[in-house]
Amino acid sequence: GPHVVCANARFGVCKKIVCAKCFVKHGWAWPEDGREIKCTHCAGACPSKARCFVYSRHNAKRKGKEGEAAVGEGEKENGRASKVSKK
Repeated sequence: GPHVVCANARFGVCKKIVCAKCFVKHGWAWPEDGREIKCTHCAGACPSKARCFVYSRHNAKRKGKEGEAAVGEGEKENGRASKVSKK
């Protein structure tokens, strides 16, 4: 179906396209006269169900758990363990 290629594709930075269904679903205006647009990822406006958004959220949680596991014998501050500095 009809789609628009991200403006950053010509720089080799992005390969994403935005389909007409997404324009309708999100209430976006279809670009007129071949005007270029950036995809939501390049514009930093990914929907909350987009893979990159979900990956970022999961990675942040995972890094938080790794940080807690690395605390070791750290002291507790405000009910949370503080990190032990490595010297």
